[in-house]
Amino acid sequence: GDGPRSTPTVSGGLVFALGGTGDLVCADAKTGKKKWDKSLTKDLGGVIQNWGYTESPLVEGELVIVTPGGSKGTIAALSVKNGAVKWQTKDYTENAQYASPIAIDQGGKRQIVQLVMNSFVGISADDGKQLWKAEFPGRTAVIPTPIHKDGFVYVAAGYGVGCKMIKLGESTPETVYENKVMTNHHGGVVLVGDHLSGYSEGGGWVCQDFKTGAEKWSERAKLRKG
Repeated sequence: GDGPRSTPTVSGGLVFALGGTGDLVCADAKTGKKKWDKSLTKDLGGVIQNWGYTESPLVEGELVIVTPGGSKGTIAALSVKNGAVKWQTKDYTENAQYASPIAIDQGGKRQIVQLVMNSFVGISADDGKQLWKAEFPGRTAVIPTPIHKDGFVYVAAGYGVGCKMIKLGESTPETVYENKVMTNHHGGVVLVGDHLSGYSEGGGWVCQDFKTGAEKWSERAKLRKG
């Protein structure tokens, strides 16, 4: 493609790097020698979106998690050792967007949480089965990485969309709030304690209460987004 978009992931002496056109490479961190490679499009049926693949691969134990998107499955888990496909989400087949997945513990299960254009989901890390799904009104590009704390999952996006918080339970997630206090295009949102900080379109740099979604303060003049 025309340049890298993702931060490489380093784990266990290995580096996992994903290119904009979906080429995933595993290399030895000491020597730089390639161990294996995989194409998110050719091997996993992925569909490249307008700005290419931008996620950072997630290493979860012996698996590396990526988001090819497409009819073969939105999210896939590959072997850290050789790149073999361990599972792909057959019951979740939306196209990828630009967020990076995270791993959480919820209800005694290890889950992979990822955000795409019109939904965000929890996927079983063991077998790739969908555990829950929440709707999201994304448009144009959905970029920031999801945030999890104490059974609550928070997501945000730009282009006038805003943010959403859900509470995870036994079945269908419950919406806690949905507003435009944090309309984060890119750059991400950071959680420190019970406060979220990030750049919000039209609002400048914003501090938001994680539990309620209320704005704590904002600064529009001193620093623009980046």
